Parts: sequence; C-alpha cells; structure tokens
Amino acid sequence: MKEIVCSFDRPHSFSELFQLGSMSFQVDVEWAKWPDEFMGIHVMNTCWGDDGFLYAATDRSEAPIVVMDGKGQFVRAIGQGLFQKAHSVFCTAKDTLIVADAGKNSHFIREITPQGQLVRTFGTPGVPGNSGYEFDYFITMEAENRQPTQHPWCTDPKAMARLDSIQKRGGPFCRPCAMLLSDDGMYYAADGYGNCAVHRFDSNGNYLDSWGSPGTEPGAFRIVHAILIDRFDRVWVADRENCRVQLFTRTGDLLAVTKGGMSRAGGIWADAKFLYVGELDGGLTLIDLERLEVVGQTAGAGQFFRIHGITGDSAGNLYLSTNKWGPNQNNLIRLVRV
Repeated sequence: MKEIVCSFDRPHSFSELFQLGSMSFQVDVEWAKWPDEFMGIHVMNTCWGDDGFLYAATDRSEAPIVVMDGKGQFVRAIGQGLFQKAHSVFCTAKDTLIVADAGKNSHFIREITPQGQLVRTFGTPGVPGNSGYEFDYFITMEAENRQPTQHPWCTDPKAMARLDSIQKRGGPFCRPCAMLLSDDGMYYAADGYGNCAVHRFDSNGNYLDSWGSPGTEPGAFRIVHAILIDRFDRVWVADRENCRVQLFTRTGDLLAVTKGGMSRAGGIWADAKFLYVGELDGGLTLIDLERLEVVGQTAGAGQFFRIHGITGDSAGNLYLSTNKWGPNQNNLIRLVRV
C-alpha cells in the first residue's frame, strides 16, 4: 500500500485567478442562472451528460434533479416523487442517470432516464442495511454519559454520534451517498452516511459483494461519500470523516491512501491525468494518477471553497457543488481553465 502525502502548507487565500498545480483557474460564481423559486437551493453533486446538459442533484424533493444547459441556464427539473433527498447524480454511458437518496428513511438508489422516468431501484425503500446505524444515537450516548468522537472539522456531536453507532459493514443500503456504472457494466455504490461499505452489482442490478468496515485504519471508512473509477481501472473512494481518499482495485484490494494535510473529502473527479479532491472545509487537492503523488493544493480549511461535490467538462473547467448559499458565493461555482 502506498501513502500519498498531503500538506496544509498551501495558499490560504487567493484572488479570482488562482493556481492549482501547473493549472490556472478563474472563479465564476455567476455561471448558474437560477429561477427565482430555486434561489437558495443546495446543490449536492453534478455530472455532465453526453447530451450537453449538466445534471444537478439538489436538496429539494420538488426538484431533486435540475437540468442546465452549457451556459448555465435552467432547463427543467426532473425526478419529482422519486426522491426524498437526492445526494448525487451520475451520468451513465447508456443515457441514464443514477441518483443516490441519502434521506433519513430512504435507503435506496434509483436509475432514471434524463426525462425522469424510473428504470430500476437498488435497495428496498424504507429498509436500512444492518450496520447498526441509529439516527438518534446521541440521545443514547447522553443517557449513558458518553461523548461522541471528536473531529477537527465537524463540530456537530449528533452527526458524530450517528457515525459512532455503526457497528459493522451492513448490506445495501443505509443512507447511501453515490453510485456509478463502470465501462464494463458493473455498478459500484458508496454507502454512505449510515454504513461503511462499497457495494458491487452486476449489469442487471444484482448484488455481488462488498468491502469496508467502520474505523480509521487503512481500508476502513467513516462516511463513504463519493466514488469513481479512473482510466487505470482503479476505484477511488472519498472517505470523508477520515479526511482522506483511498484507492482500491476493482475487487476491493487496497492500493493507496492519502495521509496528512487534507480536510474532509467531499467530492472527487478525475480526467486523464489527475484526481481532483474537493474538500468540504475549503480546499482543493490535485493528485497525479500515474505517479500517485500530490502535485497541487490550494485554499485551506474555512476558506472560500466548501466542496460537497465536484465534476469537470471536456474543456478542463471544474464545477463545484458547495452545498451552501452565501453573499459571496453561489451554490454551484464554475472554475474556468485559463
């Protein structure tokens, strides 16, 4: 197993034009043009479809997936009635969308068409996997005079208590975070807020196997938050509350893990050369896919970027889902490659 060393010795402030490794980006907070009724919506994750539209997963049950054109103009909302809280969206090569529902009582992932029709459902809605997860575990801990695990970036004791309640790797799903479809037709799921597992399914949606366990050691997880397969056919996993990303073979053998200066890994995206890690507490980390080395980091905890999800387009521009709305930033930021 290789350790990929990160650092917090990086720029903690920058102007609208900034460097990430050898690349320069211009910050554009006005790219997304939201209708008035969607102002303040939280964007969780995005993906670009082969049809040229951007698909955005949001926290609104009345507009779980929002479709935008290449200029950031609102086109339509889809998926109404199918999701409680859309956490991620993945655009497949077979012209479908995979949406993970991380709602408190959802416990499923659905594949839909770009028009919003249901293709299939993974998991049983309303039935959680048997990981031991308890949403209100903080009440139990208080009654027993126990304190939740302390975390340098998350100060919500109730959130930490929920993760402390996870006793083992459970079956699919318990508040899943993401799913992808590989080039050879396999489904991989990041599960998630109430579990500690990566699950595999065959091309027909049949469950195959899983890997992962609760904990902090290499190969264990504390929120399996995002997942992707790179051009070397390896599986990257954002292990959010362990403040790292981990690299596996397609069958779950651990290859590498980041160490050191990274806050909570919210989103991951890769092009042919690099893995881009968006940190929920403010930063961006760039990892060379071939050398498995950090080649760029920018911003620090509490800085401008607070990234829940990240994707890119064919021109090298990045799109950051910030999961928040503020006077100085949009909930969907475009970083223009210059």
